[in-house]
Amino acid sequence: MIIISRKARKLLKSLLDIRKSQESPRIKPEQYEKLIDEQGEPLGELVYHNLLIISV
Repeated sequence: MIIISRKARKLLKSLLDIRKSQESPRIKPEQYEKLIDEQGEPLGELVYHNLLIISV
């Protein structure tokens, strides 16, 4: 079991909501740029636990 912070869970839920609202499984950076700027630490936590993949 992976335990993540409340902020990371909230960010993950927000990203999943964005993903559900579109046809493509990928989320473009423009769609979540504000989320990243506000929540850099929770984003790193999700990447660390392999719950989120950032491709360049």
